[in-house]
Amino acid sequence: MYKLYQIRVTKADRDAINAGTATAAQQALFDSMFRIRLSDDDAPTVTDPSIYSHVANLAVTDLDACFEVGNVGPESAIERLNPMHSVSVGDVLVAEDDTAHIVCGVGFAELKDFTNRLVA
Repeated sequence: MYKLYQIRVTKADRDAINAGTATAAQQALFDSMFRIRLSDDDAPTVTDPSIYSHVANLAVTDLDACFEVGNVGPESAIERLNPMHSVSVGDVLVAEDDTAHIVCGVGFAELKDFTNRLVA
């Protein structure tokens, strides 16, 4: 079982960014999301885990299966907790032993100390 964490941006957040009326918090959320997703680094870093939400549990046994199930199913292997998008670059997968990996452009990279810095 893996926990899937994604950056959740609401319609209100997107509308405010597009209108140029975003609050500092909305702008910081967007900046973080795009910095992570568009990073040239092989292993993007997460400086603020609080921008992530636990959106689903994936009933699989490895990272490659997380990516597959999160993109093509089967739906029966996904326990949705909140709205989620397909598993993509910048998403974080946390195993039962609390090791965390970020989805990279190619493959995955371990994130040290991600779960210890999550906001409850």
